[in-house]
Amino acid sequence: ATYQSIPFILDHDAPSFSELLPGLPNSHVRLHKSLKAKYHALCVMSGNFSCLLWQKLFSDFEKELKLPREVAYPYLQQQMHNLIDNPTQALTGPLIRGDTKTIEKNLSALEGDPFKQVYESFIACYQQMKGGQL
Repeated sequence: ATYQSIPFILDHDAPSFSELLPGLPNSHVRLHKSLKAKYHALCVMSGNFSCLLWQKLFSDFEKELKLPREVAYPYLQQQMHNLIDNPTQALTGPLIRGDTKTIEKNLSALEGDPFKQVYESFIACYQQMKGGQL
């Protein structure tokens, strides 16, 4: 079953994994309680927020671009493969290339769309990570 492959994160002072969930073969690690909120925030950002982006892409492909959402599946699969294979080298596209002209066109295409702010926020975060540059 799929649940058996899911690792469990336990509070650092919780009882042993086998006491809590006897018989489960899942891997598990311990985390200090003071880090739990940060752990959860990171999971929400990476899981739920990325899901919102893919939902946006699928919806706009179908409604606005008149493309079947299935045409994006290979792209999604490749992105996930790249991320799992080499997380530090997974970024592609205008952001990693510093292609400001394409970024400007993308932002212009998102005019009036609330996701324009998301795009701008990602650019700002990326710039901060890279010391203020694209």
